[in-house]
Amino acid sequence: GDPLVGQARDLTLAVAARARERNRRVVLFTNGHGLTKDLHEQVLACTDFIHVSLDAATADTFQGTKHVGKDEFAHVCAQISSLTQLRNARRADGSGPVIGLGFVVTQQNAAEVERAVELARQCNVDFIRFKPDIRGAQNLTWRTWREAESSIKKMRETVSHVQVLLTDVPDRKSV
Repeated sequence: GDPLVGQARDLTLAVAARARERNRRVVLFTNGHGLTKDLHEQVLACTDFIHVSLDAATADTFQGTKHVGKDEFAHVCAQISSLTQLRNARRADGSGPVIGLGFVVTQQNAAEVERAVELARQCNVDFIRFKPDIRGAQNLTWRTWREAESSIKKMRETVSHVQVLLTDVPDRKSV
């Protein structure tokens, strides 16, 4: 489950704060559902890196991928924007965690990669990381992946407002 939801939240934040006290780097991976304004200060104070697994650039795709209500996409995006805004307001010296989005490319969301980069810009995150679904759960075809990968590579060269990352690029047998 998500480290910011339910009983895991308090334990996650306590362990993260303790790790920071001991000069350890803290990376938080979250789906964003438990990211609420009342946690922003605490999350910013105890992390070095925040990765929100969004995997969608529209409410419809988010709803279908994450099996949540349509309003949840707007909520998660608003929380990401609010978190980055608070971080940036406090970041005169460049401190604060690196904040980014994760996007696993599937057959269902591959057409949204360019829109996802624009969403990353709107949320004012530092990066968006794309990787193909190599588990086969969403039946990503090689052709669909190659088209999405081509768009991602073009954006890496032309987009300057957010870092566009491409990881876990498979060979043809993997997809």
